[in-house]
Amino acid sequence: MAVTVKRSDLFPVGTSVSAYPAAAAHFGLHAAGAATETHVVDAAGACGPFTLLTADQPYVLFAAVGGEQRYLEISDSEFTELGTLAERIAARRAAVGA
Repeated sequence: MAVTVKRSDLFPVGTSVSAYPAAAAHFGLHAAGAATETHVVDAAGACGPFTLLTADQPYVLFAAVGGEQRYLEISDSEFTELGTLAERIAARRAAVGA
């Protein structure tokens, strides 16, 4: 799986972003273990391509930005933003028709 992410709102230009297996995520803390692959966000806001990721396996992209631990969940060709709890609840309700 090759993934390039353009999320300079989450990962600013010049930020080092690392891919970890999803199980390594500890939201609010640094990801655990060794990173699978690391890239720096370029001047165009792109990060990647991450080419060492295994298809059908969930990953998180992680970076520490200004003392804040930031994550983006990725899996295969589907990208999911974590969002706030309220945003996740609203999306879930919309998905189930509640």
